[in-house]
Amino acid sequence: MSYSKLLLPHRCQIIGWILLIAAPIELGVSLLMFNVWRCMDQNYSHYSTAILYFLFFTGTFFIALSKEKKEDEMIQEFRFRAIAITAYICVFLFAASGLIYALNTVVHFWNMFIQVLFQLMNVSCPYFFLYIVIFKAFLLISRYKSKKGN
Repeated sequence: MSYSKLLLPHRCQIIGWILLIAAPIELGVSLLMFNVWRCMDQNYSHYSTAILYFLFFTGTFFIALSKEKKEDEMIQEFRFRAIAITAYICVFLFAASGLIYALNTVVHFWNMFIQVLFQLMNVSCPYFFLYIVIFKAFLLISRYKSKKGN
């Protein structure tokens, strides 16, 4: 079975990049509105956070699960490798965070670090982002090798 049939069309990748670029812009505008200009009450920051998560998650989702312009066996191999490496990293991070949490309950240190780490582990956005970085790195290395070989 060809897994490319399960992927979104390539134009969804363009939409994903637009959404992903809009996320830090929205973050900057909301930080300016809440902290610098003080034109909105801080109680409304959860709406801004929800919009930020939506933009980041939807953007990375569209980028990660849409086809490349040319989808062939080599691209599918890169996708599989990127998924496998991402899975290994995520399992390692999950195990490390569990170990740190266990140590934290005994020793009571690094409290803020632990909270941030668990918040990152509970959001699936970093996994899509990590997959995109690894997959695009494979594509860049492949293109560099093919240009260097010619």
